[in-house]
Amino acid sequence: SSLVTSKIIAEGLAEPLGLEVVDGELFVLQKHELTQLIDHDGDDIIDEFKAICNGYGVTSDFHEFALGLEYKDGFFYANLSLPLRLMANEKPHPDRGSTLKIAKDGSFERINSGLRTPNGIGMGVDDELFLTDNQGQWLPANKLIHVRKGDFHGMRWNLPDSLSHLKMIPPTIWLPQDEIANSPSEPLLFNEGPYQNQLIFGDVSNGGIKRAFLEKINGIYQGAVFRFTQGLEAGINRMVRGADGALYVGGVGMSGGWSWQNKKHGLQRMVYNEKVTFEILSIKALNDGFELKFTEPLNENSGNKSQDY
Repeated sequence: SSLVTSKIIAEGLAEPLGLEVVDGELFVLQKHELTQLIDHDGDDIIDEFKAICNGYGVTSDFHEFALGLEYKDGFFYANLSLPLRLMANEKPHPDRGSTLKIAKDGSFERINSGLRTPNGIGMGVDDELFLTDNQGQWLPANKLIHVRKGDFHGMRWNLPDSLSHLKMIPPTIWLPQDEIANSPSEPLLFNEGPYQNQLIFGDVSNGGIKRAFLEKINGIYQGAVFRFTQGLEAGINRMVRGADGALYVGGVGMSGGWSWQNKKHGLQRMVYNEKVTFEILSIKALNDGFELKFTEPLNENSGNKSQDY
């Protein structure tokens, strides 16, 4: 095994909760700003922190996170969570609780609204963007959501009176609190083995990685969610596919809450071992019931196949 080393390349960032490399350039999402980190002299130490976008609304409230980051077709995508401690006469800034589409020139637009704490956004099936949102006020359970322009997702704290009539767009999948999710995080497309074109996402408090099978019915995604793996070093907050094809998962946690088994940090590399475990592969809705498929472990007679039930 090779020795793992680390090097601090930048300090003083404010709650950096998203990172993306675009054409060899490094971008990080801070609480107040999308920033490009530039190394001018090639010593792997950042020399310039270049503001790309800092025009969105943010206060010092501890719960106003900027969460992401994803890049698609020339634009960055990031989520803004809502504050937590408001006075009765206060409303959040209009930008909060939404997904932002940010151009490289710093201009941005809100894609959706009504999110609470959408901790993570990623590319999913059909090259579409998906995010997860966390349970809390106005949100009875966690959600996996397909990102679409104009959708309202139910959180009404920053909804102006003129839009009070808006109805919540149902999520792609409800993720029941304490059953399969407590604090879901970044979604990622997963194509190993029999799990072609399925989504996975981590969870900071429930722990492990979950797997979602999706199907598109009349233009709308729906699906089912399954437990996938557990027993990692900490609750999973971010995942990335490495240049070597492996999956790298980053865990975080804190004492007394928002952690899996009180574990605080972890970084692990996961590689498909080409063995198939017998488990539910997919559930599809039919007009007169449903179709349930299982994976079947490899053996001399069966090969790798699924069975209909």
